[in-house]
Amino acid sequence: MKTITITASVILSLSSFQLSNADILKTYTVIKYNKNSGSKAIIYNDPTIHSRIISALPEGSKGVVAIAKPRKYSKKLWLNVFWKGKTGWMLSKYLKYDKNTSRKANKQACQANNLTACL
Repeated sequence: MKTITITASVILSLSSFQLSNADILKTYTVIKYNKNSGSKAIIYNDPTIHSRIISALPEGSKGVVAIAKPRKYSKKLWLNVFWKGKTGWMLSKYLKYDKNTSRKANKQACQANNLTACL
């Protein structure tokens, strides 16, 4: 499978991202966290809440890109994500699929690399 590097828009805050001819970028928006407890949507180093915290995202943060299919660890669904240059794991319950941003990201990636198979 051919792997290429894309330069995505500021909307996604991606500087460089690997995409194969058949990959589809899926982007998400942070939709909720418990404001009363002060918790935020966290990107962890590994798919466990006991792992090192990489970043804390406020509600409404856009452009969280899933870089792998969701996986279940310890009875919770996790996504391996990329956001503003950081890669890690997030609980899926804090994310909502963003169809419009995903469409824009895929269109831009395909145009930048003269690909038609990924649309």
